[in-house]
Amino acid sequence: MSNHGDSWLLFSMVSGLTVSGNGQIDGQGPIWWENACIGTPSPALQFKRCIGLRLSGLTHVNSPRVHITITTCNDVIVSNLHIIAPETSPNTDGIDISGSINVNIRDSIIATGDDCIAIGGGSSYIKISGIMCGPGHGIRYIFHMLHNFITRKRVNCYFGPVVWLLFAV
Repeated sequence: MSNHGDSWLLFSMVSGLTVSGNGQIDGQGPIWWENACIGTPSPALQFKRCIGLRLSGLTHVNSPRVHITITTCNDVIVSNLHIIAPETSPNTDGIDISGSINVNIRDSIIATGDDCIAIGGGSSYIKISGIMCGPGHGIRYIFHMLHNFITRKRVNCYFGPVVWLLFAV
């Protein structure tokens, strides 16, 4: 297994993992944001190569960088989260998804200084609904390296009674 020195809280290669409750993860971000020269901080909570992941009810505050990453996971449901960082906090994406399949993010509040949700290469069958997003940059789809899977990508975003189709092929 590779070195995970870049991890703060990491769950890797777990099937059927449920992380839920009303607790708070405070990343103590301001010290990192004010002192960029002390290194690149890790995402607060990382999931890698998990199947059947369920994440709900938690509050994430002031991550030094990205709050949650979901990488090469399958069958993921993320719901009822509160992810909060000041509008001026640098690179504090709420949720970054890459290389993952069948991810459902719903009924959450994401108020950060960068992307609410960023969807990276290799991801497919992503559903986003009931998200209150802002003041950050909204939902971002990273288009680089799409040539092999662009026909499988579909991202639907539901905000109230209005449906916004961001990308569909």
